[in-house]
Amino acid sequence: FSPYLFPPDIMDNKILRARLNLFDYGTAYFEDSDALSIRWEDGRPENISTGLDKGWGLHLQNGDESYYSQFAEMDEPSLEEFTKKIPSVERKTAVQPGPPDSRCYAHYIRIKSGDVALDRKIQDLNKIYESARQFDSRIKQIIINYGEKQKKITVISSDGAVLKEERNYTVLGISVIAHEKNDIQTASEIVGGICGYELIEDLDLTGIALK
Repeated sequence: FSPYLFPPDIMDNKILRARLNLFDYGTAYFEDSDALSIRWEDGRPENISTGLDKGWGLHLQNGDESYYSQFAEMDEPSLEEFTKKIPSVERKTAVQPGPPDSRCYAHYIRIKSGDVALDRKIQDLNKIYESARQFDSRIKQIIINYGEKQKKITVISSDGAVLKEERNYTVLGISVIAHEKNDIQTASEIVGGICGYELIEDLDLTGIALK
């Protein structure tokens, strides 16, 4: 399973569990994601963007009251500042921590999108573009959007559970505009899911363009 990029003092649960166990029940949610998007227009890549995002959030339960917060920084001061704002109440339904229960979930990915070179992705998008462009001279505009995201998630709860999941999203969208005299028609096709680059690898790129 891929390593998680969260601070060791958080992931060893000691600091976090000490805070969570101040309340009837608590969960902490951590997320680390890496994304790429390509917009193809007018026969070339119009925009290529990448992004890295990290963050975490808390859900704390005291009696019938719930408290939520999200943080950009994963550190002890942020956790302490948030928990200080929550009023103390007599714990009536406190959950006693059980034995640590650690589970990992990783969806089957044959080809990780992040392992495929950008040049290869550009070539595949160009093949789709050329197939659509040559289909009919009345096609005046072709827009292709490709996106991928790798997301790593960890959930820690005050009852002893630690759940980890890794997701890989891939999506491809094609939109064409045809124009003849005063008649304008549009068509689009979108494919995607929790999968890797096999989504593109297994596609009939010419066929998807002609649809």
